[in-house]
Amino acid sequence: MNSSRKTFLGLIVLLALAVSAFAGTGKIAGTVLDTNGDAVIGANLMVVESQRGVTVLDPNGNYAILGLDPGTYSLRVTSVGFGTQLIQGVDISTDRTTTINVILKEEAIQMGEVEIITKKKPHVVLDDPTKANVMSGKELQVMAGNQVAQIIAKQPGFKVDPDGGLHVRGGRDHEAKYLVDGQSKADAMYNSSKRLINTSALNVEEIEILTGGDASTGGYQSALIRVTTPEGKISQYNGTVEYRTDRLFSNYSFDQDQYDYAFSGPVPLVKSLFGLKENKFSFFTSGTAKLTNTYAAYNVRRESNDYLDFGVDLPERQSNDYTTFWKLTYKLDPTKKLNFSYTRDHALWDLYPDGEAAIDGNYGWQYNYNVENRPYSRNVRDAYNLQFQHNVSDKTFYELSLGRFETRTQIRPRGKNPDEFTPADEIEDARIRAGQSGGGDQNNNGI
Repeated sequence: MNSSRKTFLGLIVLLALAVSAFAGTGKIAGTVLDTNGDAVIGANLMVVESQRGVTVLDPNGNYAILGLDPGTYSLRVTSVGFGTQLIQGVDISTDRTTTINVILKEEAIQMGEVEIITKKKPHVVLDDPTKANVMSGKELQVMAGNQVAQIIAKQPGFKVDPDGGLHVRGGRDHEAKYLVDGQSKADAMYNSSKRLINTSALNVEEIEILTGGDASTGGYQSALIRVTTPEGKISQYNGTVEYRTDRLFSNYSFDQDQYDYAFSGPVPLVKSLFGLKENKFSFFTSGTAKLTNTYAAYNVRRESNDYLDFGVDLPERQSNDYTTFWKLTYKLDPTKKLNFSYTRDHALWDLYPDGEAAIDGNYGWQYNYNVENRPYSRNVRDAYNLQFQHNVSDKTFYELSLGRFETRTQIRPRGKNPDEFTPADEIEDARIRAGQSGGGDQNNNGI
């Protein structure tokens, strides 16, 4: 039996100024001018979904709105004596500045009409020297597979080896760095990417894949994979339930079933329980269960059992992956926000064809047709993340982050306990009894 336990505790305090975007968030910047090219001093810009905004005070009409989470927003621009503009489809990405230059038209009498403008996403980001691929959660959900690992494997230069390790541009499987809400998910003890990215597209607001060099982020060689998770909305509830299988119309399948869910919205009963005038708490939760056999002797049928220790018998296949994610958001005011998230990954799989850490998948090849007794691996990962964001002003923004990541791995033969193992120096076979390897009564049983 091989077991490991690793605990990682980190505290990061970062300060970002208007000249730079903070890791994990983006910003909107640009100018507000009139039709003559003069700055509209005093113009108000408000991000509708977050109620975060600024007033133009710069003599050249420049403005910046910091600390925006990845997503799609609407920007409202108003000023006395000018018509109102509503700019829709403003995409915010991690560590990116979205430029919105506004030209307001004068109105002698404000009629209350709103000019609606839809922003189109540029095909090429001219001010970004890195080689990055940014995909939103909505884009991921319409792609085949719905699992982030499957989608990443289809990107140019990416490959998943037979043991489940992720390779980028010919690099080793530990050279890519995987971050979720700024927290590393790497198992530093084994330094491997096997079964690392076990995330559903429903649990992604945005994913950024950076294969070029970036001096602002270290600790990786071949690629940086950065995932931002969604937040629940205070105003409404949303939910999704999905089921996938590979045997609906085919008799030749791996007996694969995948269940996904995602729910979000305001935390119920907060106002009545705590006597609050306004509910400022929202939640987001998602989960995935993927059960499948492999190409190796997949006609095995195992009895349902309580391998998750939940008191409920669940079906077991040769590969069983479960993930649950919970995120609680507390918006103290338009400039302050507190997030707490928890993730648990539980995986149970046969050591052939997939391996684990230092154990190669071929270790169990001799059990190809004896699947009932094939060695297996169990891995449980828990991640806790607490973040506080504060926009001090339209030029200063900081974030505090406290995280804990814990992983436990167990590798053992199926159907045997450690006290039932036969040590190698007690094994007697015909070769030993014939005296070819020392001979004698190896186990001292008189035979």
